[in-house]
Amino acid sequence: MTAGWLDAGGRWPWNFSLPWSARPKTKKLHQNGHDKPSRQDVPYFALEVSDSKRVEEELAQESSIYNKPDSLRSAAIIVSWMSVVFSFLSGVAAIVISEIVDSESLFGYGLDAVLDSLSSVAVIWRFYGKGSSAAAEAKERKACIVISFFFFVSATSLLYKSGVALSKGEEKSEDENRILTDVFSGICGAVSLVLASLKVYLGLKLDSRALLTDSIITYVGAAMSFLGLLGVEIYRMEDSVWYLDAAFGLCCGVFLLCFGAKLLIQMTCLYPKHQVLEDEVQS
Repeated sequence: MTAGWLDAGGRWPWNFSLPWSARPKTKKLHQNGHDKPSRQDVPYFALEVSDSKRVEEELAQESSIYNKPDSLRSAAIIVSWMSVVFSFLSGVAAIVISEIVDSESLFGYGLDAVLDSLSSVAVIWRFYGKGSSAAAEAKERKACIVISFFFFVSATSLLYKSGVALSKGEEKSEDENRILTDVFSGICGAVSLVLASLKVYLGLKLDSRALLTDSIITYVGAAMSFLGLLGVEIYRMEDSVWYLDAAFGLCCGVFLLCFGAKLLIQMTCLYPKHQVLEDEVQS
């Protein structure tokens, strides 16, 4: 009965004449033959608790839009709705006024503002509802693709309008409503600048590429308004630079075209294939 307690030399492994702290200590061997327990040596209930904690930690560390405070998501929706209403109304008004005063910059702002309102609708769709992080990533990608097409439409129209104005080579006549036009452009540019800055702030907080991309269109609209004002003032001082208004529109059109192409390529050709499959499953 005591043979199992003896060491290789048939002796007791403990020297009872020594104090307890000085006695040799034996290591307990587990089922795996080592002194450290394996997964099989751990009780099932302990493994279940450990696995659940690990899953909870992974979910907590996962970067997702739905891990962000609901107040930020609500703020993003509110700002997007403000952008939809203001951009659409000011855009339609700008297009009408641009035909009256023959201003390519004002037309560019109007067209950009209308498309900005549509891209903001895509952002609103992106933030509505709740779901997993994979579903959020899928909506983020689709929203960016839709916005990239708005970039192409805006760029194409702006390039065509500016190109026609430059090809005509006609000087613009002074209009008696230029003061009202300047005030309108200044207000639209200032409001667009504020909305774009809010979109950037919320986009960084929420880690939303769709919201950040939408802010680019809003910034371009603000730039078109201010550049239109600058072109008009320079033209009033020197009428030989009549082409500035169309040149500003041409530059903004090229920027929108390049940025839209870059965004579309990143969201399609350069997007990870396995992520595309996961997005399709989630959708």
